[in-house]
Amino acid sequence: DEMRKLSSGPVTLAGHSLGSLIALETAATNPDFVDHLVLIATSAAMPVHRDLLATARANDPDAAAMVMKWSFSEPAFGRSKGWLRDIEESFLSAAEQGVLASDLTACSTYTRATELAARVTCPTLLILGERDIMTKPKAAQPLAAALADARIVMIEDGGHMLPLESASAVNDTIALFLGTG
Repeated sequence: DEMRKLSSGPVTLAGHSLGSLIALETAATNPDFVDHLVLIATSAAMPVHRDLLATARANDPDAAAMVMKWSFSEPAFGRSKGWLRDIEESFLSAAEQGVLASDLTACSTYTRATELAARVTCPTLLILGERDIMTKPKAAQPLAAALADARIVMIEDGGHMLPLESASAVNDTIALFLGTG
């Protein structure tokens, strides 16, 4: 209902990681309102490593470092250490205490993705990172198979943080999908 207040529709929804599950659920439950769907670094299940969950639940700042370590592909680490440190610091400062643990728990326990994908009627783009170890590309296959109209684009050497490490490729891929590029 809040979304309908912002736009008369139809809309394109895009989401990254946990946001992709939110976008998927929204598209499945509002087929008349969502005309295109973009799922970035997504998978049918998003189990979170027990060490990361425990560290996040303890509100330990090392959780952010773990997320950074597991989210970026090796080529991204070739960038300056300041670039990664700045992202980690902004990641930590952006969320209130407990939010990361809550988000990671939601990812780890969500089980409806494939079921909801079968209800999505609009064209859907899955943008996956070849080197993503958080949401491995293979784990997106059940979603793609359940979707009525799925297109998959694999970003070579991309990790989980595709919108940050491969921003141009992600933007260009979305523009082509929407016919605006």
